[in-house]
Amino acid sequence: MRVLPLMMLLTMLAPAYGAGDWSTLSRHGYAMTMPEGYGFAEADDGSFLNADGTILVDPNGGMLTSPDFASEAADRMQLLSEEGWTLLDQTISADRASGFGWRGVHAVYWYARALCDDQFAGFVLVHPVAVPADALVADLITAYENLEACP
Repeated sequence: MRVLPLMMLLTMLAPAYGAGDWSTLSRHGYAMTMPEGYGFAEADDGSFLNADGTILVDPNGGMLTSPDFASEAADRMQLLSEEGWTLLDQTISADRASGFGWRGVHAVYWYARALCDDQFAGFVLVHPVAVPADALVADLITAYENLEACP
């Protein structure tokens, strides 16, 4: 099950790939800044693919449907397991969560953080195990960490 995109501004993604290498795409009331060469996936669900279609970035979030953020994060990671991902690492705190795993020849990285008013924001990144995505993951995490959690 896909997570619905959160209506939020994510225009603060830190451009670690260099000035001018990032572009902003807007859809359904939120903006997501991605490196040049990323465009909306054909699934038309708010996710992004790189130019050769090997890396998927799915920004997600919304209102908590569980009693608290940690429970929400655990539920979301359970959904990844139910989708067939083998989660190798999961870290959940009261306001941050991340997980890493694999399925076949693909790796998945999931990250989320709590925001105000029972909201959360995060992303799922899927890439071939043979294609390192550490720099992109680090940049996305930095961007989400720079979001103002409470106005």
